[in-house]
Amino acid sequence: MAPNSKTLMGAVRASQRPINVVSAFDGIAGARAALDQAGVPVGSYTAYETDPTVAAIASRNYPDIQQRGDVRGFVRPEGSTDLLCAGFPCQDLSRGNVTGKGLEGERSGLFWELPKILDEAQPKHFLIENVVPKGSRGDQNVDVISRALGVDPVFLDAKDFGPMARPRAFWTNIPVGDYSPSQAMFRDALLGEVPDKYQISPKGVAYLNRQAPDGRTHFEKHGMDINDPKARTIPAVISKGIPYNAVRMDDGSFRRMTPQEIEGMFGFPQGYTEGTSDFQRYKALGNSWSIPTVSHVLQGLVQ
Repeated sequence: MAPNSKTLMGAVRASQRPINVVSAFDGIAGARAALDQAGVPVGSYTAYETDPTVAAIASRNYPDIQQRGDVRGFVRPEGSTDLLCAGFPCQDLSRGNVTGKGLEGERSGLFWELPKILDEAQPKHFLIENVVPKGSRGDQNVDVISRALGVDPVFLDAKDFGPMARPRAFWTNIPVGDYSPSQAMFRDALLGEVPDKYQISPKGVAYLNRQAPDGRTHFEKHGMDINDPKARTIPAVISKGIPYNAVRMDDGSFRRMTPQEIEGMFGFPQGYTEGTSDFQRYKALGNSWSIPTVSHVLQGLVQ
């Protein structure tokens, strides 16, 4: 069990047989953290991830992870595979990328490795996640993915499981149960005091208040107010700083969120991504999963 797993909300159930997991596009092992929170014990965990920084974060928290690199070099593990998890790249599917090529794109096109892995590994269960594309083109991509995987998606939003919005589609053969929406508030996810380096300078505030081409200010487009009920979806571009990482406080001042705060909003234990730069921590978290949301799905594995 990971050094940090004791701080996750769930408790691993010793009476359940440990499962063997393959995680494609593993990132910082969000699937492993969600399994911990769901109370599902893990026997073996084979991860495919090409970014050495995020793979190192995953292995620091879970030293038993078997890192295998590029998913295009998939090799079927010995023995049975109980669960395949994957959050394949969303860049070409994201609504924020108006020129994205969808499943024909260089990044999101890696989705097509997953049907191959499903066919080769024959997992008992699978969980595939991605953004919820909008518009007719987005609907077409959803339909193509659904046909390739043989299931229709379940749509869940992290705001129903914590203090941050993050609508996502989940293609899975795990039964997904009902839930009561979380009352967690964005304000409660923020720390009372943060180091001075997270305060935004007057020059930065001036930029936030500058009007963008569409008539809104940069803050109105991307910033957050401490009184917002839920945080906006936090993307990987939060690593670029303002305006993507800007919160207006009660007194009207502006500051950036800390990596620890964002870890909490994603449902990771505080300090989960430490050991690298803030830039890398923000980027890794923005590309990860909402742990309470995925945990809710994986609770369907608990017998």
